[in-house]
Amino acid sequence: MTRRLNTLLTSTVPRAAAAALLAVVGLAGCAESTPAAAPSTAATAAPAGAEQPGAGLPTELRTATTTPAPLAAVTASAQCAAMDGVVGRALAETPEGQRYTALADSKDPVAKQKAWESFAGVLASSHRGQLADAAGSDPTATAALTSLDAYVSVAGRLSGGEISEYADAAQAEDDIKSGRTPTPNPEYQAAAESRAQAQIALTSCLSTWPVVF
Repeated sequence: MTRRLNTLLTSTVPRAAAAALLAVVGLAGCAESTPAAAPSTAATAAPAGAEQPGAGLPTELRTATTTPAPLAAVTASAQCAAMDGVVGRALAETPEGQRYTALADSKDPVAKQKAWESFAGVLASSHRGQLADAAGSDPTATAALTSLDAYVSVAGRLSGGEISEYADAAQAEDDIKSGRTPTPNPEYQAAAESRAQAQIALTSCLSTWPVVF
């Protein structure tokens, strides 16, 4: 097409005009052969005024909806700490406390439990006044002091075998051998529950009170 047009233009128009016209035609041909660029797709922006979490709340409340405040640490009362000091000194100064402390690395939990029960008896008798003064009127501390009495009254009887675990010891032995569940002794169950509740109250107040032996 360009050759035919060149011949035609050479014979009908001046050379300078023909050159200019050929340049225009050439550009048009390039435009026809070059594919048009695809229109760019604009990024879709979030609609203006879209509601955000906590929108409309004061700044401090809006922040709280996304970043919860840490829970406050729970610590024992000052009265419990004072009672703990009495127990710690008694552990270091009394023969019963020293005997228990000497068993710290023992692998015999029964021996450790009996030693602690003996020490608890000394606390409840010889150091009760100091513990009561330290407890004051704090509910947690006074509950621990009351629980100390409950612990001492039943712990030794349970560990010493004074209260039978089953209503009929001979029948319980036969039941166990035969694969049957023996009948429990209600008195033993009540004493065990009393000791467990006392243990919870004491360990909730006193860090020196052992959780397990």
